[in-house]
Amino acid sequence: MKTVLVLALALACAAPGLALAQGRKPAKAVTPPMTITRLPTGLTVVTVPAPAPGIVAYYTLMRVGSRNEVEPGHSGFAHLFEHMMFFGTPTWPRVKWEAALKERGLDSSGFTSSDMTVFHLTGPTAALPFVIETEADRFQNLTYDEAGFKTETKAVLGEYNKNFANPVRKLAEVLYDKAFDVHTYKHTTMGFVADIQAMPGYYAYSKDFFQRFYRPDNAVIFVVGDFDPKATLALVKRHYGAWKGKGAGTKVPVEPPQTAPRTAHIDWATPTMPRLYAGYHTPAATLKTKDAAIQNVLGPLLFGPQSPLYRDLVLTRQLCYDVSADYDDHRDAHLFGYLATCKDPKDLPEVQRTVDAALAELAAGTLDPKRLADVQSNLRYSLMMQLETPGAIALMLAVNTAPTGDPKALDRLLAQIGTVTVKDVAAFARKYLVAQNRTVVTLTGVAAKAARPVAGGAK
Repeated sequence: MKTVLVLALALACAAPGLALAQGRKPAKAVTPPMTITRLPTGLTVVTVPAPAPGIVAYYTLMRVGSRNEVEPGHSGFAHLFEHMMFFGTPTWPRVKWEAALKERGLDSSGFTSSDMTVFHLTGPTAALPFVIETEADRFQNLTYDEAGFKTETKAVLGEYNKNFANPVRKLAEVLYDKAFDVHTYKHTTMGFVADIQAMPGYYAYSKDFFQRFYRPDNAVIFVVGDFDPKATLALVKRHYGAWKGKGAGTKVPVEPPQTAPRTAHIDWATPTMPRLYAGYHTPAATLKTKDAAIQNVLGPLLFGPQSPLYRDLVLTRQLCYDVSADYDDHRDAHLFGYLATCKDPKDLPEVQRTVDAALAELAAGTLDPKRLADVQSNLRYSLMMQLETPGAIALMLAVNTAPTGDPKALDRLLAQIGTVTVKDVAAFARKYLVAQNRTVVTLTGVAAKAARPVAGGAK
């Protein structure tokens, strides 16, 4: 289930964009018209009719992720609950529910990140009443015993071991742990391995976690496709009406400013390509500033296939197999970074110096305005081409709603992206994309001589 996250976030956070020439009016929204209904219980329901005869997507966004795991020793529970939510209820036990899904041609899954857990079903419109009934049931009446809980925690440990046998995932784990001191972004969505190993003993805590966070005011339901909005809303009100309670407030520690560059190195036990993963502390994805819009533009601007940096490192000098941006919108201040997969470990410092030089050029304000406009336009129309199915629309809306809770956040972000200027990019680079704000992790395989990251760099 969690593997869906990689595609979801790549789609949601690399695609948004909007080109506006000087003096041009803002472009219209790219998402279909939606109706937002907030029920007295706090549950938000977003209905989005879209041309897809006989098909509907039903996504439930829970604004609960690994960010909420503030208690020491209990990281990983948001991801665990993505698994537990498929255990069934007294009315719809797991085997019966799964068989009913199959009979109706429904596809059901979920994914977790630092700021959200998303559950989704797609299938025939005729099955929508069943979907509403059973989804409402499991969010209110989830049941599992201690034996089932312990079995699933062991499966999660197996998932961790499998995932972090991947060098890129291990790089991310070390980068977050090194870059953050107190914020819960310090651990990955899966959690610290020691906490995962201890999970089987926390059955009672798991029940408490469900009661604290799986509450209607933490949830946003998206219904997208071919359906009757009025009838659908009536069914939601009927089946979710008894779901009450307030989600627990989470006091997440505020990460203090980083004051000096940080570095780490991983010696990989088997042959693999050398890699460099860097992250700069940057602001949260609030719609009150342009910070998120700028970071969405920076990714393709710096590291897109048409960028000078990519052409230099990958095509001309061929130091790298690939170099790509790493940025997702987050609820709190997180990282903007890049991942370089190289050919020779001795070239890692040169790759870092080359990126530092490109950042210095941005900070100097030398960016060509036409190139910025081209990137904005390409991003916008790439997004429009991807909004072709109810599932793609619902996914995009859910992921972009998570940081702020605003179902219209995607279109509002698009509008902000269209206002980003060369001066905005330069000011952002001067403030955030500097050496003291940066963490670099390198990884080299067995028999490869490690080239350590550069401590200094762009000022």
